[in-house]
Amino acid sequence: MEKSVILLLWLPYVVKISKSFHYIPMSKQTTTIFIEWDEFPKGENPEFYFLKYQLVNNFAQKNVKSILADPQKILKSIITIEENEDYYIIIQSIKYGQILSEKSFQTRGISTRNIKTIATSTSVSFNWSELASSDISVSISLHNSSQIMQNNVMVYEWVNLKPTTLYSFTFEFKQLHLDFVNVFQRLDVQVETGSCSQGWVALKNNCYRISKESVPWNVAQERCKLSLSSAHLVDIKNEEEKIFIFSLLRSKNQIITWTGLNDLKLWLLVSVIGFRSYGHDSLSVALKASS
Repeated sequence: MEKSVILLLWLPYVVKISKSFHYIPMSKQTTTIFIEWDEFPKGENPEFYFLKYQLVNNFAQKNVKSILADPQKILKSIITIEENEDYYIIIQSIKYGQILSEKSFQTRGISTRNIKTIATSTSVSFNWSELASSDISVSISLHNSSQIMQNNVMVYEWVNLKPTTLYSFTFEFKQLHLDFVNVFQRLDVQVETGSCSQGWVALKNNCYRISKESVPWNVAQERCKLSLSSAHLVDIKNEEEKIFIFSLLRSKNQIITWTGLNDLKLWLLVSVIGFRSYGHDSLSVALKASS
């Protein structure tokens, strides 16, 4: 007798290399650097500080800021530098017109162009590997959630997002190994998630659709492939996808029990899930005995 088959088709993941909502002209852009430090030398009560900064390859052009000292507060300054350029920064403590002490470090302007993004229907992947360095730490924030990258991690995927939604992520790059000063940069990166075609439902990189037809399993397999040139049969790979599939089937009033395909005499309600994993196609079937 003919087996009853429910097809769950898969459309390849909807991915867009981020449209980049940042205007990118050909000329140099600037970025903001936040600098914080404690009083130095300790106990000497400087009156103010000079903060000097200049391009590493252009010492002729110097920029100077004066910051009034306040022993009750952390000293702070914000400077604007060119992106993707190296700068030499000097902080001098001043009292009675004399330099009490001087400290220096180098930093580099970071740009949104240093962060590559790939958006799927429900996730965004970030890659800032071109900034690869053991001298910076990175945190990513969205709304009230934050992720801190450790051990020189240069990629991160933010999941469980809504399809076709514009998100604004905040990156904070903090310079490490400076024992007297905190130096960090903040960048806002806007990314829009992708969408699935009408009638398809998104999960991470994939779009799914259930098609109810009463056909033999092998015919269902072929129709899955023919329904769209890019649709494939699926193999459920993890718990997240399994839960999603169960929920999707329940929404269509389908209840299934997963077993092994080991008794060809059974009448079966078969759910075939479409899947493609970077060139490797495989099958997985959900079975339910019927009377």
